[in-house]
Formats: sequence, structure tokens, C-alpha cells
Amino acid sequence: MKTTRANFVISTNGKGQQSPLACFLGNFTMSAVATEGAPENRVRYGIVWLVCGMLLFVCTDTVARHLTQTYPVLQVVWARLFIHLVLMTLVLPPKVPKFVRPKNPKATYLRAIIVFLTSIGSVATLQLIPVANMHAIGLLGPMLVTAFSVPLLGESVNRTQWAAISLACVGAVLIVKPGFGVLQLGSLIALATTVIYSLGHIAARYANRYDEPSTVLYCTALVGGVLSSLIVPFFWKAPNLEVGC
Repeated sequence: MKTTRANFVISTNGKGQQSPLACFLGNFTMSAVATEGAPENRVRYGIVWLVCGMLLFVCTDTVARHLTQTYPVLQVVWARLFIHLVLMTLVLPPKVPKFVRPKNPKATYLRAIIVFLTSIGSVATLQLIPVANMHAIGLLGPMLVTAFSVPLLGESVNRTQWAAISLACVGAVLIVKPGFGVLQLGSLIALATTVIYSLGHIAARYANRYDEPSTVLYCTALVGGVLSSLIVPFFWKAPNLEVGC
């Protein structure tokens, strides 16, 4: 694979114009390796990680739905985010000072706030509707991310890509088979959460251009852990630690 090193402004839309997101988050000129096409092995690794991530999301959502039947939504959100923060701090202590100083703090911390709001929305949804219904609505996410990437990131999407995403969403809905009670309060919250979640993906894409994924993840855990810790005392319910509860 042929590679060349070049200095380039990554916030343009290919026509020399800044995207709206670049105007808000700041325009950075940086040095990077320009490659002709994405390396195949990276694409394969990305697919594998995506599948593993989706499986873990389903597992955590199932646990969250069970917990919300007993504990307040914000307490479950706090457990998710605070434990995430503690684990990353314990596993990667030497890198913490670097993590909290991202190269593009606007993009990184904006993404963190979006994830915090998404966490509240998803857990609140799980308290009201089944996991299958929530994930059926969440299938709109790829289409929304694709749609947002055009005006916000300046990316181009052809008809073939749109068709592939649409067919994948339809196929997934047919597999999940959500019930007819989809149009209810829980579903409306799920829809709003999906929109916010899609914007979070756009912010993550932008943030990852400047910082390592571990930095973006730690800042996400930091913001979520701190904000939820400030709120959770007002909704705290003492856990039942008895065996078999």
C-alpha cells in the first residue's frame, strides 16, 4: 500500500469549505499519513470490534432493564459510568494526566456530554419498553449517522451506501419483530435518544481525529462519572445485597 506524508486540514468537506462542525469545534491543521484507501486489515478489525461492542451493549441493556425495575434510573446510570471511570483509572493510572488534557477538548467533552445524556435516555427507555423494541428503534441510528455526516463532517454518501444501510435496517427489524405497542412514551424517549446517540457518533468521529480512542473514552467516563455522582444522592436507593435478591 502506497503511503505519503502530508499536512492537511481535516475539517474541510472536500471542496475547500469548512463543515459546520469544524467551525464550532475549531479548525486544526495537523500532520498525518495519507493513505490510498483504507487498509483491509483495519476494516476487518473494525467490523469485529463493532460486533463485539453491539453484543456487550445488548448484555448491559438487559442488565439495566432488570435493575430499573428496582432502582431509580439515575442510580443505574451512575453505576454504569462511575464503574467505567474507576476501572479505567485503575487500569491506566500513568496515562490519566494525559487523558484529561485532550488535543481538541471541545470535541472530546462535547462527545462526553452527549454520551451522558444518551445513557440517561437509554436506561429510562429500558424501564418502559422491552429491550427488543428499544434496539429496533435504535436501528435508525446508522441512517441518522450517515445523514448527519454529510452536513456536519462534509462526507459524501452515494446511493449504493444508502440502499445498503436501508436494507440492513429493514432486515434487522424483521428479525427483532417489535410489537405493535412501539408508539408510546418509552419509544418516543428511545427515538430522541437515538438521535442524540447519532450525534455522539459524529462527535466521536471528529474527536478521534485528534486524540486516541482511550483519551476520548476516559473523558467520557470522567464527565459521566462526575455528573452522575453529583445527581445520584437525590435519587439514591440502598442496594439489597442479600444473596438471591
